Amino acid sequence: RQGLERLSQGDLVSAADSFERALVAYPNHPDALHYLGVIAFQNGRFEKAISLMEASLKAYPQNSDAENNLGSAYLAIEKFDLAEHALRRAIALTHQNATYHFNLGNVLFTQKRLAEAVQSYRTAIDQRPNYPEALCNLGIAYRDLENLAAATKCFEKAFQFRPTYAEVAYNLANAYRDACRLSDAEHMIRQAIKLNPSNAKAYNSLGNILSESTKSDLAVAEFETAATLDPQSLPMASNVLSCMQYVPGITNAALQKASSVWVQKFTPLFKVPGSVRSHKDPAKKLRVGFVSPDFGRHPCGFLSVRMFENLNSEEIQPVIFSTRRTEREDDISRRIGIAAEWRRVLALADTDLISTITAAEIDILIDMSGHTSGHRLGVFAHKPAPLQMSWLGYVGATGLSTIDYIIADRWHAPPGHDAYGPEQFLRLKDGYVCFEPPADIGDVVALPALSNGYVTFGSLNNATKLNAAVIESYAVILRQVERSRLILRFRGLDDPGVTAHIYNQFQARGIEQTRIDIRGYAKHQKFLATYNEIDLALDTFPYSGGLTTCEALMMGVPVVTFRGQTFAGRHSTSHMSNAGLPDFVTDDRSGFEHLAVTKARDLQSLASLRSGMRARLLSSPLCDGARFAASFSEALRETWQRYCSSSP
Repeated sequence: RQGLERLSQGDLVSAADSFERALVAYPNHPDALHYLGVIAFQNGRFEKAISLMEASLKAYPQNSDAENNLGSAYLAIEKFDLAEHALRRAIALTHQNATYHFNLGNVLFTQKRLAEAVQSYRTAIDQRPNYPEALCNLGIAYRDLENLAAATKCFEKAFQFRPTYAEVAYNLANAYRDACRLSDAEHMIRQAIKLNPSNAKAYNSLGNILSESTKSDLAVAEFETAATLDPQSLPMASNVLSCMQYVPGITNAALQKASSVWVQKFTPLFKVPGSVRSHKDPAKKLRVGFVSPDFGRHPCGFLSVRMFENLNSEEIQPVIFSTRRTEREDDISRRIGIAAEWRRVLALADTDLISTITAAEIDILIDMSGHTSGHRLGVFAHKPAPLQMSWLGYVGATGLSTIDYIIADRWHAPPGHDAYGPEQFLRLKDGYVCFEPPADIGDVVALPALSNGYVTFGSLNNATKLNAAVIESYAVILRQVERSRLILRFRGLDDPGVTAHIYNQFQARGIEQTRIDIRGYAKHQKFLATYNEIDLALDTFPYSGGLTTCEALMMGVPVVTFRGQTFAGRHSTSHMSNAGLPDFVTDDRSGFEHLAVTKARDLQSLASLRSGMRARLLSSPLCDGARFAASFSEALRETWQRYCSSSP
């Protein structure tokens, strides 16, 4: 009794002393053994806890609490079968105990047995309706099952029961973000930060929310705070680098400095570079590995699938190391999987993935993530392949000296311009990607301005790219083209707080709200149909349109752009040039504004161009899979031959 009293007061040392003295008098006292196990568990001594709890159950097998705590201890050391057995035994002994069902749900969830976990959590909530922990974990399980509505409802109910529960506020904010309720998401994540100011994840989420709300300049500071609070987190530090690419005025020098800091910070966490195989055969069939979570309906998938399908299998054997969740694999994933050797490696830790790549005898390993979500740069730091490259998934240098080349073209990397990191540029003959036109695309319609009597500009780019400088340039253009309109569309742009922020910026620059048409999410076919209302598309900067520009061209809408200072700022320059439309590319921002106005005043030229745009694009290098695959293969072969002829 004395031990229990001290345990309830949180005095673990005195409680343990009392329980140990009880055992002197009664060596197999089941409760004393059990509670000593609880104390060991709370001190992180899980093996000791298991030993004590098993001794308690041996003395008194009917103790359901001991079985429950034993299950939690086994879960802590990831012995899931034993954890599940103990918890099911506890439930069999005392079925009406919400905590037991909750803990069983945790075991099942950890094993990704999501449907079973949901059932356990729901049973716990049935037995204890105001159970915020169970509601929170049920929401997380629903989120992973992609049932966003159910997840949001769980988080809201949990927060209602316990408004001081920081973890619930964090999860509810992310659910609102997923639902494009960005203003609600920002309010809730700030609540989470207020409740737990040291939660790095919350600052990271705030950065994502601000970025998607067209406030990338503010988002960088939140990502920096997250990285400071969790200095061991590669993804949070990488988010700083990724977000910087969107901030007006960003320079290559600033990006180089930031990537160097990232590398210096995390080099101690990486393994030393691996030993490179000494066998060099310049004529061998190359085994080329590609690492990415984005082999599917994603810009990486749409801009690479034709290359994979057209590679000469006698020259190159592509090996996909996919870190994409299996349930997210789609038709693009399957097409790439048919053309390549497909390996699912999401569950592998870096050390295991390094071993897998080494065992696969990869000659050239290509990173397709850079500093974006889900990257495996820790693997590339080890250099498990003789040659390593970065392509498509990131915009420029990663900062890793173990990555030898950035695959580019003469527009992204003009001759004479070096990469701003340790990597070299490997320039392909035409563009650096090959576009797969969407299957659900509609017909090109006549130029809307001819029937409307006014010009409609449009930008269907990611809202992250719509910074204050972009809006300023759009306003300059609208002021000079009388009665013109502007359509902005992307997921999240219809959030009331976001739309108000954009409208206010235009109004401050003399553009009435009636001239700005802001729309949010739409299914892909409807999204693309928006171009039927647009005469001329305007690019974004400093992060230029990539896949968005290609889709605009497919819908007959040319894109006005200018050559940016960074790799990210030259996507549209490359695509427009490859499509045979270099006259829509200019040198700088003022030239961009002037060119947009000039093009908008020549409706007959726009109408004529529109009617033949799709055919022009489909016959251009931008969509020629065979031509691109040959260029890609030739570049890799020449690089491999240089490697083979080099000294060790």
